[in-house]
Amino acid sequence: VASKDTNYLDVCTTISCRFWSTLVGLHITPVFHSEEYIPRRLEFDAVFYPLYTIRNLKTVHFTDTPEGQELLDIVVTGGDLAMMAASWPALEVLHLPYSTARYNKRTMPSPPITALASFAQHCPQLKELQMRLPDVTPVFDIDIAALPKSSSQLKALFLRKSQWSSEERRWARAYFARIFPMVKKVKEPPVDPDSDTDDSV
Repeated sequence: VASKDTNYLDVCTTISCRFWSTLVGLHITPVFHSEEYIPRRLEFDAVFYPLYTIRNLKTVHFTDTPEGQELLDIVVTGGDLAMMAASWPALEVLHLPYSTARYNKRTMPSPPITALASFAQHCPQLKELQMRLPDVTPVFDIDIAALPKSSSQLKALFLRKSQWSSEERRWARAYFARIFPMVKKVKEPPVDPDSDTDDSV
């Protein structure tokens, strides 16, 4: 799927109506076409919600905005992650949009790391997840050691854009060890150079 942002809702509605029971894979390249070179921003749920009716999806892959194209930022919230997990229980691979505003200084919001627990709960066959670096702060008030280990089969977790401090990274890894105990590969951005703490794990 690749079209002007004004048509995304129509395209997603058409796909869900025609292929709701048969589609198992979806590849989306967000592109915005305009005569003016202005970054655009979309709320995920506002245009992609019709896809939630496609219950048999195993692969959902959003690619980053292609080089040379105008930037199209897609905001994914914790509520969006919960809806994806509940709507696509057969998921095996999920690559979410993670673009940042490369052409200006806007900061994209990140979903809370606790929202990832929805995938551990509802998507037992999920093997690979790629997304924007989540916000770690919600786990600071959680007794992570008291959380039960999930039966999630996630093996690879790729986190893109932005940065964590060393302390945030340690909290995140401890949390992932509970909700994704089978993960063998975690790829994170480099530690925040302004962090004054050691990065040993």
